[in-house]
Amino acid sequence: MKTARDLWGKYPKQVRLVWAPYFKVDAEEVEKWDDSDPICKALEGQMVDGKVFPKSDFAYTPSDNTSEWKLRLTSTPGGKPDPAIVGAAVAALGKGFRGKKVQIPASALAGVKAKVRAAWHKANPDKGGDVL
Repeated sequence: MKTARDLWGKYPKQVRLVWAPYFKVDAEEVEKWDDSDPICKALEGQMVDGKVFPKSDFAYTPSDNTSEWKLRLTSTPGGKPDPAIVGAAVAALGKGFRGKKVQIPASALAGVKAKVRAAWHKANPDKGGDVL
């Protein structure tokens, strides 16, 4: 398991100096951080509304670059699929959610749809598959 020092250390000094003020710390203080610090959590997942969601909470994760992750399936980090959020993902894959259709490469679309479908069944155990 990576420690805060491992995560922070993989970034060049210039990046560390840019991010340190954002988290209101002195760049030298970073060496004292542990895994519970915000910068380490942000490096481990995608931050949404102040919460850091891991890769497993998204249907499309083509790389470790969190800005490429799409279609979140949970309302809490590491939680179970949420019916409303999964419903939004289904809409984004179909006609679009709030006027926006998600852009997924054709080569990944079948796998993404399968992951969203599985999440939908977990989030809606009382509904049949024909509703989706």
